[in-house]
Amino acid sequence: MKKVIFIGAFWVLLNFTASAQFVVADPTAFTQRALQQITNITEQIQQKYELVRTFQETSKIYNQGKEWYDGLKRVSTTVAEYQKIYETLQLTAEIVDLYGTNISRFRMDKNFSPAEVDYITDGYGKLLAESSRLVDDLNLGAKASSLSLTDKERLDMINTTFEKVRQHKALVQYYTNKNISVSYLRAKKKNNTEGVLRLYGLAQ
Repeated sequence: MKKVIFIGAFWVLLNFTASAQFVVADPTAFTQRALQQITNITEQIQQKYELVRTFQETSKIYNQGKEWYDGLKRVSTTVAEYQKIYETLQLTAEIVDLYGTNISRFRMDKNFSPAEVDYITDGYGKLLAESSRLVDDLNLGAKASSLSLTDKERLDMINTTFEKVRQHKALVQYYTNKNISVSYLRAKKKNNTEGVLRLYGLAQ
């Protein structure tokens, strides 16, 4: 039953559309800041948690993002200055941050057994692996070696990837919220909901 609760999070909200909008005044500086954000998060994860496989996934996301940025400098200005690619990278950074912020909290949560925490961690690993695959898709539109692609084809690929990443971020958020809600319901039976709210930074 526990596995059913957690695995259900993977398949819900696949078509969810987020409403956040971004304004990018300086695309190059924005990209560099987003990449720095990703690498800072991965370094924090490495320092705080002994989760080798998942850390490798977050590191891979950073390396792929850097490869994408380097390739972006060699394609046309029309593509290089397209706002959606910077928004996509920002969403990817937010996905990694969701993991980095919450996994330590799940490990401290007494409402989960060690086995359940391992299961949650494995779930994040799978979600981050999917994030990595989506960054691969973004790379296809930015690689200078893809000379056969027109600007329109590149922009279409970037638009498609952006929508997938936006939906994927919603799924990661849902997965996080679902597990927090399980903890909250268990805490409610113990009359300790305030402890859960404080742990996850949700206290009023």
